[in-house]
Amino acid sequence: MTFDSVRHSVAFKGGTLLLRNERWRTAAFLLGRAAKLAPDHWESHNNLAVAFLKLARWKEAADVAQRAIALDPTAADSHAFLGIALLQLERWEEAVAAYRQAIALDPDRYDSYDRLGIALLRLERWNDVVETYETALKLDSGHHAAHHRLGIALQQLGRWDAAAAAFRRAIELVADNSAAAAELSGLQLNLATAVAQLEASGQSLTAALLQRAEALHPGTAARLSRAIELLEGEQWDEALAQLEALIPDLGGLHFLRVDPLIRLGRVPEAVAAHHQAVAVGGLIPRLPGPPTATRFARRQAAFWTSDNLSSDVFAVERWLEQLSVVRDQAGAMPAPRLLFVLDHDFGELATVKFFVLGQELAGRATLLLPERLYVHNVDAVPGRTHQYGSVEDILQAVDREQPQIVFLCSGYLLCEHLEFTPDDLGRLIDQLRERGCRVVTADPFLGMLSKQDPRTLIRIDIPTQHPEFTVEQLTEAKRPAEERLWAGYTQSEQILRDTYHLYPSYCDVAEDDVAETDARNIAFFNDRLVRPASATPVEAAKPHWLFILGTPDCEIQALFEGAAFVDIVASKLVETLGAGRHPILIGPRAFVDQLVLRMPTAEGIDILSQCPFTQFYALLLSAEHAFYWNVVSHSLLIRLYNRLPIVQFDRGHLVRTAPAIYDRIVGWYYQGWEPTLRDHREPLTLETVARWAEEYGRQADRLMGRYRRAPSPDQMIADLMGRAPTPGLQASMSNR
Repeated sequence: MTFDSVRHSVAFKGGTLLLRNERWRTAAFLLGRAAKLAPDHWESHNNLAVAFLKLARWKEAADVAQRAIALDPTAADSHAFLGIALLQLERWEEAVAAYRQAIALDPDRYDSYDRLGIALLRLERWNDVVETYETALKLDSGHHAAHHRLGIALQQLGRWDAAAAAFRRAIELVADNSAAAAELSGLQLNLATAVAQLEASGQSLTAALLQRAEALHPGTAARLSRAIELLEGEQWDEALAQLEALIPDLGGLHFLRVDPLIRLGRVPEAVAAHHQAVAVGGLIPRLPGPPTATRFARRQAAFWTSDNLSSDVFAVERWLEQLSVVRDQAGAMPAPRLLFVLDHDFGELATVKFFVLGQELAGRATLLLPERLYVHNVDAVPGRTHQYGSVEDILQAVDREQPQIVFLCSGYLLCEHLEFTPDDLGRLIDQLRERGCRVVTADPFLGMLSKQDPRTLIRIDIPTQHPEFTVEQLTEAKRPAEERLWAGYTQSEQILRDTYHLYPSYCDVAEDDVAETDARNIAFFNDRLVRPASATPVEAAKPHWLFILGTPDCEIQALFEGAAFVDIVASKLVETLGAGRHPILIGPRAFVDQLVLRMPTAEGIDILSQCPFTQFYALLLSAEHAFYWNVVSHSLLIRLYNRLPIVQFDRGHLVRTAPAIYDRIVGWYYQGWEPTLRDHREPLTLETVARWAEEYGRQADRLMGRYRRAPSPDQMIADLMGRAPTPGLQASMSNR
């Protein structure tokens, strides 16, 4: 046995043992060494792929799994691991090929069929999805998600009875699993959309509506059928004449009136018809003609064009692009170099961008992003944005860039979001300090983790009533998540307590709220984020209203409002049309997929599941009004900096998880102004929204004066460099 083979054996066995003990990062390090020492050893590469998957390092996992497959093409595990990585990279066709090969090698593994189905679903290959999940459920019928995805495919194929059966089975399985309570409302909505109260196998929603109309008002089915034919032929006046001659008490008939009314310019009537449809309820048919999803997809293809958006959107985009230019540092005076390490939270990227936009220090800043954030933000700071996946990657960047200050955005979320262990976080802080770096962390909890025991601070909110689960069941379901958060944040707080804490607005700590740890707070105000007045008048165009809905807030609303939340949002978009404005919604893909099925029209409405950073902020800063279901969105700050109003419907997921932070949110984010939460069931009109905005208008100038109390980014850096390396040392020096 050679010396290298002994080294390989030690690294492989040690890495494999650490893998079993779920110590992913150290396992990846040792298994990577083993794979280099024995490049033809299949198991070293296969196990290394597992470690990379656990660390969410998808590209590396895919590369290593492909090497494992090259060494042993008959290893079903390696093909499956490759498929997982490709799914995460959204390389759907390649994922399909990987899982088909895994299934060919091991046809009895449920997980392979499930993940193949996910890839096929994203490719909209509905018949293949059905075939895949029917096979998967023969192997294991106890997975509600498989029944749900099967139902979605059957629904797309118009096989309503089979779709209903799949959704009903998924609902039965969720009802036995209180931990999946948040998914119930979406399933119920899908069931209602697919078949509702269909009475016979083979009936479509439209056929059921015809039957119900005939039962209520004999002789109306023929007239309703004629109206649907006219709608398919885009004969709007004639179709409306037929529908308005009927109007039995069926929500579906009111629903069918909305699209032709909008196309004929009778928008207020369309809004009223949609309100009636939602209020009456019952069967909601598919729109005659192209599927609603197809209509919205066509709009999305032409979304970012001057035909669809006002010239002001593009003016803001150009301004933001100019701010993003990184200036040449040649000949610049020596100044501290900065390294920003982000978790995958989009809001933390906003904080960093707010700090560097338009600033010379952008040329001295380096960004490290995890893969999930990196793939959509490669040029967050052009030429200075890199990907990372481990503590070792961060330390290598530190050794390369030699920063004086390292910002962790946020250090509190690295364990929760990126599966760092507390040991990883502690080792990172220690290594940064050994290298002479000042360490700063962003803090979503506004210092409260150091003021209050996490077990009393963090209390996940649940409804006092729920149609399917008792309060006791919901309490039991949330407890594991609370226990995990309590343990994780207790350890993170202990590690990060003696670091400087960064906030995106002036920390206005009330006298009765001051804590010793507030001495570590630092904040900034970047005056370049205030858009200069345009010298050229903006051409007249229909203003847009922007609705912003994040995944956690969507899940909260689904839990509290149930399936009705989708119709509430649909109403907001239709009401915006009624106000003579252009509605745009940005929300999570799963919610968007549900929403488009409940939309009575696609005319003049844009619904997006993702939007690049610069385009998002161009839409946000050019919007007449912006609507949130969250009071702690970093994006709303830039609207307030520009004296633009906001509307908020809910406190949002963070306050519902840690209610005690709310007073500091009011004091810091809103500088003492407490915005009124609006009822998202109240109809939107120009007059209503203008009245809501008046409250902010009275505060706008005062708020700007208070935001500007914070130092500029350069001043904040200079102040930080003038302090001791840690807040604790600074306090001891001040007390001498």
